Amino acid sequence: MIQSKQCEVAGLSFTAREMTVGEITDWVERRLNPHFEGDGASVAARFLPVGELVLEDLFVLTDLTFEDVKDLGYQDLAEILNQCRELDPHFFSMASMVTKAAKTASSMIADAAKSPGPGEPKSELGP
Repeated sequence: MIQSKQCEVAGLSFTAREMTVGEITDWVERRLNPHFEGDGASVAARFLPVGELVLEDLFVLTDLTFEDVKDLGYQDLAEILNQCRELDPHFFSMASMVTKAAKTASSMIADAAKSPGPGEPKSELGP
């Protein structure tokens, strides 16, 4: 059963909740898929870091919206994230592993792009 709890940070009441398997799958797909369409606020929310996650993740983990948090300070966002971490530590562990795997894969792809293909001469100028 998915758990949730009522929280309050900086006078803002919200519900933090555990993520379902389907929501986690969607989260992983969004994290690993660089294609994204949306307005300025949604694009910023996708990339604005809040701890080890991004602002958009707080909207998945809670019932908060961009309008709810746009006037909060970073410390308030960090406290919201802490409330969510207390409720769903398994998600945060998984998120850390996915983020590390994505960085490793990105690095491997970048390294492979720098290397000559089979039968191509190695560049005198590059690595």
